[in-house]
Amino acid sequence: MVRGCSTLGLFGDSMHRGWIKLWRCITDNDFWQQKPYSPGQAWVDLMMMANHKEGTIRKGGVVITVKRGQVGASERYLAERWGWSRGKVRRFLNTLKKSQQVDHQTDHPKSTATQVITILNYDQYQGDGPADELQTGPQTDHQQYQNNKEKNEKKKIEDAKNFFHRDW
Repeated sequence: MVRGCSTLGLFGDSMHRGWIKLWRCITDNDFWQQKPYSPGQAWVDLMMMANHKEGTIRKGGVVITVKRGQVGASERYLAERWGWSRGKVRRFLNTLKKSQQVDHQTDHPKSTATQVITILNYDQYQGDGPADELQTGPQTDHQQYQNNKEKNEKKKIEDAKNFFHRDW
């Protein structure tokens, strides 16, 4: 189980079981871009910034390998992105580290401004499960599947895309 997640919702229901997928384009939405970010918003933002596969970044002529579930970013970059002070970013990352949500280190001696932040249990948060496992509302133990499930999924995806690209 992912740390901090319960099997029962606020009213004893099963609403907190399962997971949702978020498109990274949510960060283009005006609601998302309002600053300062809340701690929860910053946490979700870290997960959305995390690499979904291994890659590299170049900072100051140094190539840094960033693996799946990791973010390569400086405190200054995160502070600007979230509308926070560098001290608040540092305290937030340390709190996440103490609660075993992330691990972070600056082990690149030539690039002390950039650190690699590892989202612990990233695969539990961002599993590669099929889209038909998406939670679309409160789930029951005897979930019924419609014959035209594929058609409904396409409509949901299109509706979600339209929601995040409209002007409020």
